[in-house]
Amino acid sequence: AGCRANLTILVTGDADNVAQTIYRERRLSLLNPNGVESATLGEAALRSFVDTARPVRWWYTARKTSDDGHVLTDRRAEPINARSSAAVAGASDVSQGVGTISNGGMASTVGEGASGMQGVRSNGSRLSRATRHDFNTVLVIVDTNRLNGAPIVAVADYIAFVSLAQVNPDAGNLPFPSILNLFSTQDAALRPAHMTDWDVDYLDGLYHATRAARNIGQQESEITERMTTAR
Repeated sequence: AGCRANLTILVTGDADNVAQTIYRERRLSLLNPNGVESATLGEAALRSFVDTARPVRWWYTARKTSDDGHVLTDRRAEPINARSSAAVAGASDVSQGVGTISNGGMASTVGEGASGMQGVRSNGSRLSRATRHDFNTVLVIVDTNRLNGAPIVAVADYIAFVSLAQVNPDAGNLPFPSILNLFSTQDAALRPAHMTDWDVDYLDGLYHATRAARNIGQQESEITERMTTAR
């Protein structure tokens, strides 16, 4: 209850056309969706997602939240209410000031015609950040004509891994056992059949790392320590 689906997996024999159609019809929502302060890899990476033929391709949209998970609202998506419209028109009967805070920490007006803006808190610490990035949406397209005989169970684990972590699409030929080597391994007998212990340990470390860490180095260290410590 209360969960919102944010992972879409499309399985198709026409992946190139599907990707082109999505780009043509949904480009703006993939780059900068309304309603959240978002972060993506940008236009060049999106074009690579669309134009590069792969057995499996994926696109992530992240959203910036406060360190405790409250969404930072994108003001472009907020409605103009009647009082704010009057303010924009220069009416003199608007008495509320900039950044008025109502119940729930939402600003009733912000002086620019937007309503419902998130009031952001800061802990003023150098030990951690006041914000973090969470997945907003993940889009995965599977090309059934390019799987090259990979077992469906292995493909499912591959999809699961790239859906749970922001993976470089060029990852492969890794010098350690990983499901990410599924399509780069030429010898079918050497293909990973499922997620390896390395994969599971990496995801375990990733999801136990400090989400609002002071920098990426702290997160890398925490992941490495968890992966290399016997439990």
